[in-house]
Amino acid sequence: MEEFNLDIKNKKPKELYILPLRDIVIYPGMILPLPIGREKSLKTITKVVDEDKMIALIPQKKANKENVDKNDLYQYGTLGIIHKVLRAPDETIRIVVQSISRIKIKDFIEDKEYLRVKVEYPKIINKNEYQNEIKALIKSIINLFTKVTSILTFLPQDVLITAMNIEDPEKLAYYVASNLQLSLEEHYKILEISDLKLKLEKLVEFLSKEIYFLELGKKNSIRSSR
Repeated sequence: MEEFNLDIKNKKPKELYILPLRDIVIYPGMILPLPIGREKSLKTITKVVDEDKMIALIPQKKANKENVDKNDLYQYGTLGIIHKVLRAPDETIRIVVQSISRIKIKDFIEDKEYLRVKVEYPKIINKNEYQNEIKALIKSIINLFTKVTSILTFLPQDVLITAMNIEDPEKLAYYVASNLQLSLEEHYKILEISDLKLKLEKLVEFLSKEIYFLELGKKNSIRSSR
C-alpha cells in the first residue's frame, strides 16, 4: 500500500489528467475507494501519483464504453486527490480518492497517451433574493429525506442525523443525493447545476420521485405476500 501525506486542498490546477468513471458521479467532499481496471487508467494513475496526486474525476456517459475519448465524457466532474494506492496480490489496484471541488472541462489537450484537459472551477450561484425560498427547500429536503430513510431501513440513522446537521445547502444537496438510488444521469444533474435554488429544486424532485417508487414497491410487496 502506498499512502501520501498531502496538503494541497487549496490548489486549483488549470490542467489535469482524467480518470473516466463508470456508473458513478463523485460529489465534492466524498472520500471513497475506486477500482482501477483499464490499462489506460492504470497508466494515468501511475503518472498522477508520480506528480501532484491531483486528477479530474469525470463520469463517462456509457459505462460499457472501454476506450473512452472526449465525446464519451460529461463536461462536469470533480477535482480529486489520490491519498492511497492499494495493490492486491492478484495485481489489481484500488485508489482511495478524495473529491475536493466541482470542475468543468474547458478544452481537451492534445495527447496521444493520456486524456488531459484544461478546467475551470464554476462557482455556485446563490442569489440574495432567493434566500427564503432556499430555506424552504432545505426544510423540504430534510422532511423528504426523513421519509426516505424511514422506508430504506438499511440506511443507518446516522445518515439522517448527519444531513440534519449540514449547514451548507450545496454540501447538503450532495450528501443527500449520494444516499439516493438515482440514475447516473440524475446524479450528474445534481452535480452539474450551478444555480443553488435550481439544484435544490431538482433534488426535491428526485426525492419525491424516489419516495413514490419506494412506496409503490412497498405496496406491491404487501399485496404479493397476502
